[in-house]
Amino acid sequence: MIVVAAIIIFAALIALGGLTLRERARLSEAERARDAAETALAWAAANLVTAPLIGFLWRGRTGEAIAIASGTESFAEFIAAFDADAASLIEAAIAALRTAGTPFDMTATRCGGGAVALAGRRSRSGDALLWVTDTSALRALETAQQESAATAAALRAMFEAVPVPVWRRDRSLTLV
Repeated sequence: MIVVAAIIIFAALIALGGLTLRERARLSEAERARDAAETALAWAAANLVTAPLIGFLWRGRTGEAIAIASGTESFAEFIAAFDADAASLIEAAIAALRTAGTPFDMTATRCGGGAVALAGRRSRSGDALLWVTDTSALRALETAQQESAATAAALRAMFEAVPVPVWRRDRSLTLV
């Protein structure tokens, strides 16, 4: 009888030891997964902070906008920077995104003159996201390129109108 009890206790201890090892392995795996998720989150947050854009997030169909990018003001401050017509268009697009999931891309000009591109998307979890990119520099470059092209066309027309032949030579004096 004592031998049977000893065997049962020994078997129970071995079973408990095996269960403990299995649970330690599961815990270790869960800790590795948590560490990997924290690393990925830190990497994504670091990249988001360096992105030259503004972002807002609405969880579900109700609630306030959450600023999700570096240097982002509140949504009320952001929308106040536009004239009434642009602000109402932006708010209507966001309302359609939040209620029906309708994505949108648009551009708008702030009252101070800066241009922005807005992209509204729904996330996989059903949250509404608004990404805003400052396109003022791009618009300035496009304007400068258009002015340069117009100047080049005017020069070309001027040379075409000259009544004498005009040649262009490079540094080695060959005709170009």
